[in-house]
Amino acid sequence: MVSPSLADRLRAAMNEARKQRDQARTLLLSTIISDVKNRELELNHPPSDDETVEVLRRTVPAAVPGVLFLSGGQSDEQATARLDAINRLGAQPWELSFSFGRALQAPVLHAWAGNEANRQAAQDALLKRARLNGAARQGRYDAHVEQ
Repeated sequence: MVSPSLADRLRAAMNEARKQRDQARTLLLSTIISDVKNRELELNHPPSDDETVEVLRRTVPAAVPGVLFLSGGQSDEQATARLDAINRLGAQPWELSFSFGRALQAPVLHAWAGNEANRQAAQDALLKRARLNGAARQGRYDAHVEQ
């Protein structure tokens, strides 16, 4: 079942964008459909990435160049895997990527831990996450590389 509230919010945002500015210069920040409040439900019935794309196709004009997803409520690996799955669905009228919040920054901050001695480990973590998310952006993510 597609989330009517997400579709309604996206439709309202796109209507406002039409009034305010050129859609070709609009980047949409959105969520990936997910049941983050009920982890057990999500594990037994994973959300459909098709649903996310379906909602976007019904509400976001092709003139919008990109949709950037938030990773909130998901681990770094889950968020990267979801972006990959969505991009594996095939070409869309917009670029699909991350807003590069938690899914990119959390492992870096964890590695650094505020200690200058951990600078190289933090830089290595940033490079690794950037490469993994870049692969997911192209639908080429391999979860085995996480190890």
